[in-house]
Amino acid sequence: MAETVASSAAGSDFKVAHPLWTFLTALSGVGDELERARLTATGLPSLLPCRLSGAALLDEAEAHWSLVLQNDGEQLASTHAEQVLAELEPLFQEALRRTRALIATTDRDTSDHLIPPSIATFGVRFLALAPVMTLQHRMGVLFIGREGTDAFSREEELTLSMLTEHLAIGIENIRLSQTLEKRSRDFEEIATRYQSLYNNTPVMMQSIDAEGKLITVNDYWLQVLGYERSEVLGRSPTDFLTEASRRRALEVDLPRFRQTGVAKDIEYQMVKKDGEIINVMLSATAEFDEQGNIAHTLAFIVDVTERKLTEEALGLSEERFRKIFEHTNDAIFVIDPPRDRIVDVNDKACKMLGYSRAELLATPISAIHPHEMPALMAFAESVLREGHGTTNELSCLTKRGDTLPSEMSASIVEIDGQAHVIALVRDISGRKRAEQAAAERTAELEAFSYSVSHDLRAPLRAIDGFSRILLEDYGDEVDAECHRLLDVIRSSTKNMGQLIDDLLAFSRLGRQEMKPTIVDMRGLVASVMQELQSLTTNRDVQCHIGELPPVRGDRAMIRQVVVNLLSNALKFTNSKASAVIEIGHTEADGRGVYYVKDNGVGFDMQYADKLFGVFQRLHTADEFEGTGVGLAIVHRIVQRHEGQVWAESVVNEGATIYFTLSGTRK
Repeated sequence: MAETVASSAAGSDFKVAHPLWTFLTALSGVGDELERARLTATGLPSLLPCRLSGAALLDEAEAHWSLVLQNDGEQLASTHAEQVLAELEPLFQEALRRTRALIATTDRDTSDHLIPPSIATFGVRFLALAPVMTLQHRMGVLFIGREGTDAFSREEELTLSMLTEHLAIGIENIRLSQTLEKRSRDFEEIATRYQSLYNNTPVMMQSIDAEGKLITVNDYWLQVLGYERSEVLGRSPTDFLTEASRRRALEVDLPRFRQTGVAKDIEYQMVKKDGEIINVMLSATAEFDEQGNIAHTLAFIVDVTERKLTEEALGLSEERFRKIFEHTNDAIFVIDPPRDRIVDVNDKACKMLGYSRAELLATPISAIHPHEMPALMAFAESVLREGHGTTNELSCLTKRGDTLPSEMSASIVEIDGQAHVIALVRDISGRKRAEQAAAERTAELEAFSYSVSHDLRAPLRAIDGFSRILLEDYGDEVDAECHRLLDVIRSSTKNMGQLIDDLLAFSRLGRQEMKPTIVDMRGLVASVMQELQSLTTNRDVQCHIGELPPVRGDRAMIRQVVVNLLSNALKFTNSKASAVIEIGHTEADGRGVYYVKDNGVGFDMQYADKLFGVFQRLHTADEFEGTGVGLAIVHRIVQRHEGQVWAESVVNEGATIYFTLSGTRK
């Protein structure tokens, strides 16, 4: 292997190793030019300061030198140098623990460190390994081999140490340069992101200089207020406030801000370019200079117009709720069932139970409903689950110990994020008394009905019977006028009996228990018409039955409605040569309406309000028979089905009776 003498400032000769030992491990953070290239003597000067004479020494050497750089203790070599690297590893580790060069030889008597056999094979007798390091980092090892008998002099070792010091500085400079470049790129990326965030955040942002002038505003600021950026920059932020807000800012908020440098959630009103006023909330922070004066201010402005409107609406809603809460005729309780606690009550609740508000709020629910807590808790759980509910009769215990019958309807209300039950409790003691009185009156009415049914019928039967006997026994002995009078007496007693029957039927309608079922209206009408065939004998009667949907109701009662209406239609068309009766169904205001229409004598609509009253007749008994109770019965039955009944008519053209059956009354 050829030897080359390299010149240096000290004039020393350096013998370098064989090219086989030129290898480089991956160096983290230095850069691709060091990580991916093999370092040779010609590449080294770029890492070293120009003033370093040792760089020229290595640069001019024809042979090669070797530099091993470490990465987390891991060395990486070319495949042909793996054995050499493995044998040098102990020397590398020892050199890295030193501050000056380590000298290895082939002679155990002259050095404690021996050159590995794989290197000694090439005739290398002296090997210098100098650590490349700074105070913070140990980067690797620069080693130089020498043939011959001349050992490395002290001056050469110092030169080698100086070389590695500057080599370490060069590598560290690369590290720092790349770190600065990376940080510069990161800063630019952060600045770009900040600018994007600044402009695109859905919050109005503005920056203000030491003179109190706007230097930047974000895009959202311009979008909300409707300005161009050129119209805004250089102006005072207070220019965009209403007069009242500007005065408050200048007189109150800004003096305080100059002292503290912080403003939080201050409400102002700003004026948009088109003159519209919006409500905003401003927060700001300031940077101070060395003299304690504000140098820069960054302010965040949130448009709270919608929130203010919502708050005002909510406040108005709460006010309305409170008025209803306090002035309703029902007692209102807001309760927390799981904790057996009353949260709020209105005045009616206090008066109903005889407590003060403070006393009632301190009273557990169980003290008011001591005998019904299991049922009440089950009801409350149902309300919390279903959202609403209604109880049957429920007893409350007053402060005096009286039991108060009541009814409760309830729903859910949320308080501080927790579901509570708001219950409307109605005192039904008055209704219970009324029901008792009604029951007593009903009993009296039943007794009266019995009296009418038995006591009044007996005289009527006697009058009718005696009149019939007179006619049968003495008919031949009395004149025609006497016959007529006796016939009138018998007819009147018969009408009186029918009137009693109708009155009894009418009175029972209010007490008769309803048995709701699905009623086939078309089949029912056809059946009734069949039963009334006797009223059509020797008459031309056309009956048209249209589509009649089924309805839910008491079949017997609804049948009575149909009987009465069809009987009236047949009766009031008796004078017509050809009677036409139509039974049908239509829709009005979203509800089903049944009707019975005829072409009979009709009636004057100015008397329509009297049509459904008891004993209200619009025609004389001589014209048409009847007691004047039939339509009153229809009205009562329809009412019990929660429906309505009304009539339309034109005199001598006929009448139409309409009725709805929307449900049953319990």
